[in-house]
Amino acid sequence: MNEKIPNILRSMLYEYEASLKKYFGSKIFGVYLYNSVALGGFDKDKSDIDFITILNKDFEDKDISIVTLIHND
Repeated sequence: MNEKIPNILRSMLYEYEASLKKYFGSKIFGVYLYNSVALGGFDKDKSDIDFITILNKDFEDKDISIVTLIHND
């Protein structure tokens, strides 16, 4: 994980990664952060976390409920 990522976010991002691996395994190609977190301008009081998750296989209808579960957790 990049050193620009604030410590306050690291555990949450590691948990997200673990959940993705648990439910999707090899279907995950990568998770990419962008904007303030990636550029070192994250402000815990103002910033959100912008990211995109790329799959290397087609997304199935059942995956929607899994993604919702992960994001609500």
